[in-house]
Amino acid sequence: MPRTTLAERIAALRKEFLAAGPRKKRRVASALWSLCLERGPAARAALSWLRALAVSADEQLVGYGTYALGRVGPRGLHELRGLLAHRRGVVRQKAAYGLAQSGDWSPATIGALVRLLQSRSADDRASALSALETVAEISERTGLLVRHQAPILAALDDPDPEVRSQAPGALVAAFRSPRHFVEYAITRLDQPAARMRVELLGTFAEQLEGLDTRPYLPAILRILRARPDCTSRFLTVLTHAGPDAADLVPLLEPLAADDSLEGWRAGAALLRIDGRTDVLAPLARQLPASPDEIAGILCDIGAAAAPLAPVLARVIDESFDEPDWDLMWALTDALAAIESHADVGLRALRKALGHESGQVRASALRGLERLGPAARPALPDLKRLQRGVDAAARRRIDDAIRAIERPTN
Repeated sequence: MPRTTLAERIAALRKEFLAAGPRKKRRVASALWSLCLERGPAARAALSWLRALAVSADEQLVGYGTYALGRVGPRGLHELRGLLAHRRGVVRQKAAYGLAQSGDWSPATIGALVRLLQSRSADDRASALSALETVAEISERTGLLVRHQAPILAALDDPDPEVRSQAPGALVAAFRSPRHFVEYAITRLDQPAARMRVELLGTFAEQLEGLDTRPYLPAILRILRARPDCTSRFLTVLTHAGPDAADLVPLLEPLAADDSLEGWRAGAALLRIDGRTDVLAPLARQLPASPDEIAGILCDIGAAAAPLAPVLARVIDESFDEPDWDLMWALTDALAAIESHADVGLRALRKALGHESGQVRASALRGLERLGPAARPALPDLKRLQRGVDAAARRRIDDAIRAIERPTN
């Protein structure tokens, strides 16, 4: 039986599509969309059909067509950029989404999206900003949008609230570094509440998480005094800041009184700031019921949460054979972060070295390396683990072994 070529498969789907009713047309278009995502530029024979779908009267078909156009190579990208000027808003907006998901961050694509940002339609402007943010994230290039900073900055003062809410994500990539963005954001946030550009708050807090926050704590204090209702957005930042954030304790105490995830995170910040250990009891109680969330909090607290090692080790043991490997990864990461020297914690890390998930094993390895000489009982496990792994994994194991074997005074 002769093999069917990709072009023939696409032709057969199109024939089926033309003979179908509205509901079946959507199913066939979905099959074409999947094929284009799977085969990429090799599916370029679908280009003319995708172009027709992208301007269809059926919005769902428009979505399939525009998304797939971004996956079939340069000609598809060219078509999408042209569709940003289409007379119908839904086509323009879905074309922006298709470009965002295409993985292309060429000057031609960025320039076309920036031009859409000048549209009279607020929906167009919001779509352009969302697409620019996605393009920047996919590129992983700091400062990708610096050349287009002015129009993106202007979007922060757009008369439409949806456009303003979309601006901060793209704005991060319009600065040379997160630090430059943070310093700009402070100029827009460190103002009386009525003039504060509150849309920046969430992104501002996220970008602070990767920086040394100490130089910014006075500004954070002024901002949160003006908007105490936004304190919860900064809990991770304040936890990492530790004692340097002492001036913010009065803003954290009301939050910490609440028996909720936000309350426990505020309590974690207070533990790091002034050593309040009363947060540990509610965290221990909640860990079996909400292991993912509490594991994240323990990672933020670090060694100050070491007394929770027995509870954490028990939950790890109960979850070890569960199919949710991400949960085991989060729990093992938390155990590594709290650096407990208790035997029960060490046993749990040693057991995690034998987990099926490489991410879980890597977290366990990191935890043992942090313990240094206290993890000597794990040396036989690590030496067995060296057998049958690749060179990169062997180097990581060697690093852990050296940390554990280093002389102690």
